[in-house]
Amino acid sequence: MTISAGILTLHGQPVWAFLSAGAVSFAICLLLVRTAQKHVGLTSRASDLLAVQASHKRPTPRIGGVAIFIGLELAVGFMSGSAVGLMAQVLLAAVPVMVAGLLEDMGRELRPTLRLMAAALSAIMAMHLTGAMIHRVDVPVVDTLLRLMPVALVFTTFAVAGMCNAVNLVDGMNGLAGTLAIIGATGLALLSAAHGQQDIAAIAAALAAVILGFLALNYPHGRIFLGDAGAYLIGFVLAWLAVLLVQREPGVSPWALVLIMFWPLADTLLAIYRRRSNGRPTDLPDRLHFHQLVKRTLEILFLGRHRWALSNPLVTVVVAPVAVVPMLAGVWLAHRPGAAALAVLISGAVFFACYRLLVVLARRRPRLAGLGTPSRAGSGPASLQHGGAAERGI
Repeated sequence: MTISAGILTLHGQPVWAFLSAGAVSFAICLLLVRTAQKHVGLTSRASDLLAVQASHKRPTPRIGGVAIFIGLELAVGFMSGSAVGLMAQVLLAAVPVMVAGLLEDMGRELRPTLRLMAAALSAIMAMHLTGAMIHRVDVPVVDTLLRLMPVALVFTTFAVAGMCNAVNLVDGMNGLAGTLAIIGATGLALLSAAHGQQDIAAIAAALAAVILGFLALNYPHGRIFLGDAGAYLIGFVLAWLAVLLVQREPGVSPWALVLIMFWPLADTLLAIYRRRSNGRPTDLPDRLHFHQLVKRTLEILFLGRHRWALSNPLVTVVVAPVAVVPMLAGVWLAHRPGAAALAVLISGAVFFACYRLLVVLARRRPRLAGLGTPSRAGSGPASLQHGGAAERGI
């Protein structure tokens, strides 16, 4: 942070630009909360309370993503230099996937294929507008393939869609997705600023600011939710900033970016593995995400059953400090691909070991006996799963 021409600046941008964007995000969320009775039938889904992954008890507006988007748009007007054009390009490209999420939030159920197509369109638009694409992952054989334009295009598209979905899947407890997104944005801002990529750093800082404005009403009481639109938007912006940084800075390892975004990615990959290993469709919901097991463990060991108002926000308190560790490792190991890749493997092993511990605790407690439907084999994580409507992932 420096003093330039009497104006306080951050990454070359006036700090009041970020504060204003955050304040606008908060103001819009506050307006939506205060007028919820007039629009909650349109801005929430009746099926939410019955969903297997639900962790709230009353209809709640789920269009916090609108406030995030408007706050970022406002930040464009306050920024200067290359950050203005880049932010405008990223937000324009984000429109298709955000609109798909908004339709879901307002009760228009879209097939997973359509949501994936929307994410793919956003990624293709971003590639066209910014000229960025993933051409390396620091794995020699794969990097050779990624030099081929069609391979790079497809890989980039699925990587970005995956990140959109990852943020959506961790949006299960008050404040959790927003806090994890701020952790990721902070890591990107630190790494970008260290390499002189001030426009990327400024956009990451703006994203963190508008999410903070949203969190003021989302945490701890969950008076408004991100919704699919908000989760997809945040995931898209984070993913594209990472793509830009890796393309611009050949010395920055993609493994470092995986560490910075580690928690949402790890939870998503584990969900895919868990469901496929139990013979279930990957888009069929369950209550076995890491954060859901943390919540139940808190209730079992400390709080008592059905203490949702307390256990829900406490999950973020438990998860956030742990999620910071791989992010800091990513910033530290950015120029050491081998060490960063090893850190990803170690982080994954620790994540999985902790997850298995939580599953064991859940199995041994009679209070959880009614929470799941036994699997065919009568064992494994599937024994704790529910059937139900599909999660709103891509």
